[in-house]
Amino acid sequence: MKKIKMSIAVSLALVCGGVPVLSDAGTLTGGATMPEQIVQEGTAIEQLMKQAEAVQLQIQQVTDAAQNLEQVPNQMWQPAAQDLNQLAQIESQAQGLSMAGQNISSTFAQQYPQYSSTSAATIGQYQQWSQNLLNSTQGALATQNMSAQDFQNNAQSLQTIENEPVSGRLQALQVGNQIAGNVATSLQQLGTMAAAQMHAQDAYMANRQQSQNASVSNNQKWATTTEQAVQSGNPYNG
Repeated sequence: MKKIKMSIAVSLALVCGGVPVLSDAGTLTGGATMPEQIVQEGTAIEQLMKQAEAVQLQIQQVTDAAQNLEQVPNQMWQPAAQDLNQLAQIESQAQGLSMAGQNISSTFAQQYPQYSSTSAATIGQYQQWSQNLLNSTQGALATQNMSAQDFQNNAQSLQTIENEPVSGRLQALQVGNQIAGNVATSLQQLGTMAAAQMHAQDAYMANRQQSQNASVSNNQKWATTTEQAVQSGNPYNG
């Protein structure tokens, strides 16, 4: 029973991390302009993805080294527990970046109402991504018959991990390794979504500018034609 509890605590640290704590995640971009915001969003996702891949590798290495051991010794467990804690933070930041992407799309649609339908679709994709990430974490727990309801917060979970006996550490590492892989893959998908969002907004602005240029050109042609007709004494000609 204590083995199950310890593993739940490890995994719950990740689930708790999956809930974004940034109520104003859009402020990730500070006072940047809209094009700068979307570029910053993509850069932040790329950096976070590299962190996730590094943590995944570290957890995988400890898991592989511990496979043939009856118990995971403290000297192996302590850095692994730190990696799991970092993974929880990465997942939380990923959810925050998803929220920031939604905010950027919503703000863009407010500035350009004709873009609202595309914006709504983009926001829906981000929301689905966030739900999929949470589902994948819960699915990893379910493979070990675990639940995320036993502890109230991330700090309590980690404290419980440190105080638990070594008998459940390998199971905890295996679950953490699976979740780390899910997070890394999800961040790749998030990066693809952010790139598609940037492309769509850039394309809209380019088309909008093209339409404005065409309108200005037509107005200039009309003005020139009218002036020439007036000068010729026949303002209704042409």
